Amino acid sequence: MEKIKVLEYVIDAMGGMYSSDWLDRPIQENYTASVEFYLLFQDRIFEFVQEPQEADIVPVMLPNNIDSETSEYLFKHFNKNQVAVNIVFVTHIDEEIMKPSNFEYSGNTPFRKIVNLHTDYNKVNDDTSELIYTDFLFNRSHIMHFKRDVIEPYWHKAHKNHWYQKPEPVEGAVDTFPHKTFDITPDHDIIYELQEFMRCVNNHEITPKIFVTPSTTRIKPRLAQRSVLRKELNRLLFDYEGYIGDISQGLSLLPDMDKYHTRDFLGLNGWGFSPPHNAYYNSSSLSIYVETLVYTGVNNTKCITEKTWTPLIKGHFILPFGRAYTLEHLRHDYGFKFPVWIDYSYDVIDPNHKEHFTPFTEQVRWDMYKEEIKRLCDYGATNLYQKKKEDLNMLLHNRSILRDYGCRYDISSRKDLIMG
Repeated sequence: MEKIKVLEYVIDAMGGMYSSDWLDRPIQENYTASVEFYLLFQDRIFEFVQEPQEADIVPVMLPNNIDSETSEYLFKHFNKNQVAVNIVFVTHIDEEIMKPSNFEYSGNTPFRKIVNLHTDYNKVNDDTSELIYTDFLFNRSHIMHFKRDVIEPYWHKAHKNHWYQKPEPVEGAVDTFPHKTFDITPDHDIIYELQEFMRCVNNHEITPKIFVTPSTTRIKPRLAQRSVLRKELNRLLFDYEGYIGDISQGLSLLPDMDKYHTRDFLGLNGWGFSPPHNAYYNSSSLSIYVETLVYTGVNNTKCITEKTWTPLIKGHFILPFGRAYTLEHLRHDYGFKFPVWIDYSYDVIDPNHKEHFTPFTEQVRWDMYKEEIKRLCDYGATNLYQKKKEDLNMLLHNRSILRDYGCRYDISSRKDLIMG
């Protein structure tokens, strides 16, 4: 089968993700490909090329308003036989990003068409030749934890950002895939590790732990909504025993690494997609967190992120606050199972609820969520440890979905739409 040729770097017209002078540089020197690039184009049907004119697919980061200078640059190096694949919408997704107007381009390009990849499950059945769904965030967790051979050969040359481990530079050393960071506790050791921690608790060497909460509260206009909720969540959880990670407040949940340096303790490396150390999860039972999308907006955007995938991989029960019906989405569309002893009624907009307002407000859901957090934390770490032992098969089932089912809606399965 003839392979689809993909240009092995990303053309960034979003103001210079890696360089502010990109228009003044020869095209061969623009950028190395990002980690996301190699995760997207990971199937054997793709072949990487360096020469722009050889490529069938040109990975791009395009604004919807393409100015004349950018247009001139693109016409100089590309042609009408090529497809531009815009990857802007596969990671930092939110309600604002998914406005339909963001996919309407003004200005000229040489490409036969521009394909926008996105991760909004609400549009999974709305695929067109210009707007194509890929479950990139699920696939990223699957590959990084369970299928490293996909990314490992490219790790040394892929551009790293704060989402991935950047070791201290050592002269002559090769930047290799951080296996320890993405290793997980084997199925058969989860209870053993918990019992070892309980032994330390019983010997009064450490206090019992209930939860893990990676809950960064960076305040930016686009992030303010979820950051406000996370601040309130962190204040609530400080009354209980658990692990809280908020780099904005100097609280880092460190990943597993051979060597740490100052940047890790400041939270500049050990955040984002660097999952917290297995020890945090092995010594607790529940992940409590606010997802990226928290309220239903005008675009009805639906997207699950690594905030959910990581604890499911690590063997944790989850208590997320996201959009209404987040748990139903995980059950129905993915096949995850959740325990009956956790009250997830806050996840559903119930017009018959005794505290129903007109209209039913998100504040009611948030208040119900906090009450369930307090109930579970008051239940106690020891009782939750017992639930973890009793429901281990459910936790292993959830892990198996991320481990064994493979990638979902990866772009190799959408190649006909992309190239058509």
